[in-house]
Amino acid sequence: YQRRVHGLLLGALGTGKEHICLCVVRALADIGDLIVPDLLEALNSTDDSVRMCAARALSKIRNPSAIPALANLLRDRRKWVRDCAVHALVPYGSQAVSVVVDALQDERSREAAVDALGWIGDPSAVPALLDTIQSVRSVWYWNYAQAFQRIGDQARPFVLEALRHPYEFRRAGAVIALDAIEDESDLPLFLEALHDPGRFGLVRRRAAYVLGRRHEVAAVPALIAAIRDPNSDVRTEAVAALGRYAEMALIPYLIQALGDKSLSVQKVALDALTERNSAAMLALEEALLDSKEAVRVGAATALLRIQDPSDLPRRILLLADVASEEKAAALQALHKAHYPLPVPAELCRDLLGDPCTLR
Repeated sequence: YQRRVHGLLLGALGTGKEHICLCVVRALADIGDLIVPDLLEALNSTDDSVRMCAARALSKIRNPSAIPALANLLRDRRKWVRDCAVHALVPYGSQAVSVVVDALQDERSREAAVDALGWIGDPSAVPALLDTIQSVRSVWYWNYAQAFQRIGDQARPFVLEALRHPYEFRRAGAVIALDAIEDESDLPLFLEALHDPGRFGLVRRRAAYVLGRRHEVAAVPALIAAIRDPNSDVRTEAVAALGRYAEMALIPYLIQALGDKSLSVQKVALDALTERNSAAMLALEEALLDSKEAVRVGAATALLRIQDPSDLPRRILLLADVASEEKAAALQALHKAHYPLPVPAELCRDLLGDPCTLR
């Protein structure tokens, strides 16, 4: 009779109806360890609902023998099943850490394993998280950041130790972790990270990003110095960070970045100057006479990308005497700006020297 009842309950797992699944899970959890072998077998079902409900029941029973099977479910082909496995492992706490850490090594289960370790919140998982963070896709950084944030201050000793690690990738992971912990007293550590000696610039790049996002005024001198970094990715992040500050005194540094040999740095500087609208206009007009062609082209482009139609005729006339490179870039910018007012044909004549139409 008991086996028959068990069979009926297990058969109801695949109904696909949430309210029925919840009732069945409670009933299976009340049965306890006797039903565990059947639930472990149900985790191999081809039915998504069966696998999910079996995982939920195992999370309530909390039999340690289920941990490896639940960890294996972290690599399930369905994301919703993987998410269910994450939450099923959390009640097992520290008992599950070593098995879930092993799942970090498999790319198929890494994202879910990071989430599980974050929810479990055991600081002993921090070294493993730091080991794998730089070998993952950048879209997963958010998962790692959430995990470090949930573990909180308990992760700090491991993170501070990792900041001194000889391996650059490990130090870069520590910067991500330190940012996630969100302690305002960590500013000196990020400033120090901007001078990291790593040849790939991973630590400096991440530190520049964090400082720009936190908008710390004390970080401005260090960010200005970072726009001369030998690594273009670091320079890009430093310029983007400076672009988030509203101070007028930073405009000359953004204009200087227009002449960078890296196109990504030029683009970030151009975007930052364009967003400042009229505040940057005088400096951009002066930059039209700069000795560097890239700066002149960038200034001409920024002048016509600024969304202020009322001042457009004067800005077009400013470009009448500049070189053809600057004209071409400026007209392309004007074409992409989608101004609400038509551009007068005579202004185009003054700019190009012959009649033209901008569509």
